[in-house]
Amino acid sequence: MIKAEKKNEKGRVERSDLQMDRINHLTEEIASLYHAAALKLGLADSVLAILYTLSTMNGECGITDICFTAGMSKQTVNSALRKLEREGAVVLKAIDGKKKKAALTEKGAGLAEKTAKKLIRAENNALSSWKEEEVSEYLRLMKKFFASLKEQIDKIEV
Repeated sequence: MIKAEKKNEKGRVERSDLQMDRINHLTEEIASLYHAAALKLGLADSVLAILYTLSTMNGECGITDICFTAGMSKQTVNSALRKLEREGAVVLKAIDGKKKKAALTEKGAGLAEKTAKKLIRAENNALSSWKEEEVSEYLRLMKKFFASLKEQIDKIEV
């Protein structure tokens, strides 16, 4: 049962711990769907995330951008890229001195088509049943939550 809402000193509604638990639970359930997709497609989560990112970036992307977009550490991305490079699915190219970008090879583009692009199509199909206003509202609320949470995390003192 959700606790009754109460207003704080600024007149804003305070949410219950249960509501945040529900949000976190749904977020984790969505993450588990992506993990299940990776398993079904025979890939590690990190490899699928890289193929997904490269697929949405016209086949090539800076490693730093892959880390940011996929939400993975540089170490995880580099390990997965080395695996994809050994398999001939990506090549790494130097840009701006030490920086590198990853690019899909022909083999990698084929792999991405059989894996990451299937996931992208599944996402698009799932959203196609929503009204345009629902998609816009979902995105608006996610951005709002992100901005509010970032503001609160920035205020945490250590």
